[in-house]
Amino acid sequence: MQRDFSVALKSIGDIAIVDNGQPVTLKMVAINALLSNDEADRGQSGEEKYKRFKLADRIHASDTVEVSVEELALIKRLIGLIYPPVIVGSAYAALEST
Repeated sequence: MQRDFSVALKSIGDIAIVDNGQPVTLKMVAINALLSNDEADRGQSGEEKYKRFKLADRIHASDTVEVSVEELALIKRLIGLIYPPVIVGSAYAALEST
C-alpha cells in the first residue's frame, strides 16, 4: 500500500507541530522511530535491525512509499514506543488515511 510520508503532522485544533521552526513530518518521525535504539531493541537480531534501516532508507528516498502491512505495523509500533501522544495520534492518523 502507498503511503505519503511528506505529510506535516498536526496537533489538536489543526495546529502544526514544529521543531526548531520547521514543520514535523511523518517522514521525520518514521525514520527517527525506525533508527532509534531503545529497550524494545534489546535481543533483536542484526537482521531485524538491518530491515529497519532499509525501510528508513526507502522512506528517506521518496515522499510516497510502498509499504507492506507488516512494515506499516512496525512503523506504528515504534512511533508508539518513543513519541508522546500528540505525535503518535497525528502520525497514526496520517498513516491510516494516506
